[in-house]
Amino acid sequence: KKPVLEKLPLDPADYSLLFIGTPVWAGSYAPPLKTFFSLADLTDKKVAFFCCHGGGKGKTLQKMEKASEYREILGKTDFKDPVKEETEKAAAEARRWAKEIFEKAVTK
Repeated sequence: KKPVLEKLPLDPADYSLLFIGTPVWAGSYAPPLKTFFSLADLTDKKVAFFCCHGGGKGKTLQKMEKASEYREILGKTDFKDPVKEETEKAAAEARRWAKEIFEKAVTK
């Protein structure tokens, strides 16, 4: 399904780099992302994907990549229980990863 989305407060077209994240839903990304991928013009955008999960991540990141195959994907990662266990460690890892992606985007 493609649920109706509320108007975004910012226009993704205004940015050259996008971080797109989702909780894992039955081994895939959340349904609103299907709508987002079909509506947002992300041509020539650099993207990085992440997901958060309590169990396994399934094929969430691969499915996100497939839905976005014409975009420049700079990285993918997942975070297991980022708000339940070792939140400081998860936050530090997220900051490190985001910095790595940003540096890739600037040098490409």
